[in-house]
Amino acid sequence: MWPITEGQTDPLAEQIDSVELVFWLDATDSAGNGAISRGGPTVDEETGTVSIAPIISSNAQHKSMYELIHEEATFLITDVVMRPAKPEVGQDMDLEIKVFNNGTMDGSTVLNIRSVINGGVPVFEGNVSTGEIPALGDAWVKVTLQQFDLATTGMYYLISDDATGDVLYNGSKKGESFNVKVESESSDSSGLFLILAILGISVAVLGTLVFVLVRRGSEDDLFADDYEEENEKAYAELPGQSKPLSGPPAPVANVSPEMALAMAEFPQWTQDEIQGYFDQGWSVDALKDWVNSQ
Repeated sequence: MWPITEGQTDPLAEQIDSVELVFWLDATDSAGNGAISRGGPTVDEETGTVSIAPIISSNAQHKSMYELIHEEATFLITDVVMRPAKPEVGQDMDLEIKVFNNGTMDGSTVLNIRSVINGGVPVFEGNVSTGEIPALGDAWVKVTLQQFDLATTGMYYLISDDATGDVLYNGSKKGESFNVKVESESSDSSGLFLILAILGISVAVLGTLVFVLVRRGSEDDLFADDYEEENEKAYAELPGQSKPLSGPPAPVANVSPEMALAMAEFPQWTQDEIQGYFDQGWSVDALKDWVNSQ
């Protein structure tokens, strides 16, 4: 070790990244045999050069070659999903990011998201913490970005590690640039479509109700017509008769055979009414033909 006074730095500490650590074993076995084969310093018999030979073994635990590593968590982004995939003006954007920890220990970081339009200056959009991710493990994180105010073309995202500043994802290099479209008419017309649908249903229900009422009214009129026709047949007004005929037939007493036959044939008329028909020149057969024709 070099003596270090106040204000000085350890020269080994300054060169720690480039120091090659070498050590060897010089030993004999329990029977007193020579040095371990290929371990420790080796002397070239021809040149006398001393070198350090590593221990070679098929078992990894017996090898003397080691690699010193710095334990830390380092991160990669393996996938990015935009929702919606084709954003429109006025829509919020969700980014789902898959982060892989390819370091040697568990850890977390913060991801910064910036947007770039047509190769312009990156604009900060937001950030999200990955949470603790185990070494050689991965996790999905989601960040919701503000809605777009204007239609744009050639837009993409940059995602960087807040701790190191390294860009972990470049949408342009991944071929994942996108356009922001104007708001579609479908979103504006959705409420109108709902209103039209409700009106259509209301009209259909109203039409059905009207049809039922009209049908019921027609049936009532039909029954009324049938009833009137029956009444008209029962009290038909014959040619030359000025008023409808009505009333129960009078009892038969001292009448001619023709009157008795007519009263039996036409019980809906009185004797006076039948006599009135006779006075007008109607016979029983003529009255029977006329009634049957109604």
